[in-house]
Amino acid sequence: MKNLYIYCEGATEESFIDKVLCPYLLECGIYVRPIVCVTKRTVNKKYSGGISDYRKIKSELIKLCKQHKNESLTTMFDLYGLPKNTPGMQDTTGDLYKRVKRIQYAVEAEYYDYSDKFLAEMIAVYNKVRELAVMVTRIDWVLSGDDGEETYYERLEEDMAEIEYDNPDNDEKWIEWGGDDY
Repeated sequence: MKNLYIYCEGATEESFIDKVLCPYLLECGIYVRPIVCVTKRTVNKKYSGGISDYRKIKSELIKLCKQHKNESLTTMFDLYGLPKNTPGMQDTTGDLYKRVKRIQYAVEAEYYDYSDKFLAEMIAVYNKVRELAVMVTRIDWVLSGDDGEETYYERLEEDMAEIEYDNPDNDEKWIEWGGDDY
């Protein structure tokens, strides 16, 4: 059985994890355990919810990652309850889903210690792999008889234009073709 720890904001998220996620994931062989963010401690009581500083979240996540090195850890926070100093929160443009992705990427970047040059190289290579997946799929369609050589270049160009280089998680064709396996 695998263990999954979910670091969450407060009682509402903890209840959702316990009542909805735990029973479902337990059937899949995953034991889920919520860890509620403690915002204040006194001698007699721990308080949770209403986090006002991202540094508190980051500090707790680093400790949890060290404690649970061989297990999975994720988070569950209310977007509108995230502290104002959370990476990516300042940019409020675009639709909600794109905003959440930008916050996710900004937070993830906090935990990687790679140079900007290396990150740019990784992204460039990743994009080439995505382009190659599109090309291989188009060639496969021609070889299998599902498409013709005469339309290969036209459809290849259309498919390449659909790749969202700045947002691979929103690239429906890439996800459909199994890009996450590469």
